[in-house]
Amino acid sequence: KIPPEIGNLRNLEELNLGDNKLVGTIPTAIFNVSKLKALKLYSNSLLGSLSSIPDFRLPNLEVLLLWDLENNSFSGFIPNTLGNLRNLERLNLGDNYLTSSTPELSFLSSLSNFKSLTHIVLSNNPLDGILPKTFF
Repeated sequence: KIPPEIGNLRNLEELNLGDNKLVGTIPTAIFNVSKLKALKLYSNSLLGSLSSIPDFRLPNLEVLLLWDLENNSFSGFIPNTLGNLRNLERLNLGDNYLTSSTPELSFLSSLSNFKSLTHIVLSNNPLDGILPKTFF
């Protein structure tokens, strides 16, 4: 498991725990590490709902990699609060069980004003909807 004490590392800029055998949920304390620029938790046995994360308070986050090669099982809605991550450059949420809270995939609209976002990967999720015009 990822210990909640990881949130005490206030100067942490990159956390790469990808490709391990981690289990359980992501401790919400991670989302209080304001200097974090990269959060990489791909290819583990993590689970939980992204929509249960109260708020994404990571103003410096540039990279968020939660994808899975065959193991992670994040579920629930992709939260519109991803739009708070204004410095995000790469977002990879592929290979999970994530959905949208609306048929219009409204979480994509929340990403449309990002100036640095160059990669979005949502493949292999049960998304069923219409790409919003505002996204383009």
